[in-house]
Amino acid sequence: SPSFIDHGFISGTLQPPQGFHFLFSHPLSFYVSSSLELSIFIVQSADPFFLLAGPNVIESEEHIFTMAKHIKAISTRVGLPLVFKSSFDKANRTSSKSFRGPGLTEGLKILDKVKVAYDIPIVTDVHESSQCEEVGKVADIIQIPAFLCRQTDLLVAAAKTGKIINIKKGQFCAPSVMENSAEKVRLAGNPNVMVCERGTMFGYSKFVSIIFFYSSHS
Repeated sequence: SPSFIDHGFISGTLQPPQGFHFLFSHPLSFYVSSSLELSIFIVQSADPFFLLAGPNVIESEEHIFTMAKHIKAISTRVGLPLVFKSSFDKANRTSSKSFRGPGLTEGLKILDKVKVAYDIPIVTDVHESSQCEEVGKVADIIQIPAFLCRQTDLLVAAAKTGKIINIKKGQFCAPSVMENSAEKVRLAGNPNVMVCERGTMFGYSKFVSIIFFYSSHS
């Protein structure tokens, strides 16, 4: 409903849209559709709390293994289910001179090695429809970048892999837009969809990711 989309998503006082469960993961928020089964745990409603964590981009095989080792050790110690995240390509870099990653083929090889070595599910993002099939052979969760959250062909291609789809809300989008993005995945035959809050732009370069919001004091 509009009241939920405009206020409840931030304040947490109202119920999520029909068919979704609410998960809060500081500093991001997730809607989870139905129950999602990963290789080592099942996400149903708001239980269990789980973590998507890892390097923003694959810098090297040695670096990724070091990070996976330490993050897995910490998550195991505190009893927090982990989905390991890293990108094989950061296609949306501001500058063409910025490091983007090892690319699809080499990146997926590294992520697959990490998945096997540390027995952890993997999440990574796609930027083109043509990448989805290959990524789906390795990733347990396919992530749609915020800038691409409305791209129908990409959402449908990702959905057709049958993997869990995590759609990051574009900073330029109202939360209500994400209901349509999630619906595109479901209509493609995949009910396994999460929607991730990614913050909102308030003018040029003014990015705000709201953690707590009291509407009576705004």
